Amino acid sequence: MTAAIAPPDVAAPGVRARPWLENGDRLSRAEFERRYRRMPEVRKAELVEGVV
Repeated sequence: MTAAIAPPDVAAPGVRARPWLENGDRLSRAEFERRYRRMPEVRKAELVEGVV
């Protein structure tokens, strides 16, 4: 079975649209918190000096 790949701004129904948290991302505190809230399955994530 293959999955369709949607552009970053568009997601298939039932699929979370990007962006999400990834190790090494450089984010502002506000953007980190926004993405963290959108990922309830993530139990712990840290932003250290702007890096996830």
